Amino acid sequence: MARAKCEISFGRFRWDRAGYAELMSSEDVQALLTQPAKSIEESCNDTFTPAPNETGKGYVARAVKGRLARGYRVSTASPHAHYSERKHNRLLRALHSQGSS
Repeated sequence: MARAKCEISFGRFRWDRAGYAELMSSEDVQALLTQPAKSIEESCNDTFTPAPNETGKGYVARAVKGRLARGYRVSTASPHAHYSERKHNRLLRALHSQGSS
């Protein structure tokens, strides 16, 4: 995917890329991101039934590092959970119950 540079003026506002990265990586913002990710993970795991030969959780929340900031991604942790997710849409339901659209 190609990157393009563009200049947009919002009056006196000046984009500070380093400041944004610092703010998004701060402990306060990370605390705001951690709780919903863990809540969604727990909600999905509560309704997931693992296969008979499967151990562990079906869904897992992982910390990810992006170009500018850290965040969290909730995903399936096993092939059976992936198939079950495609059939039952647990992640989508958990996101909607959190108030996300």
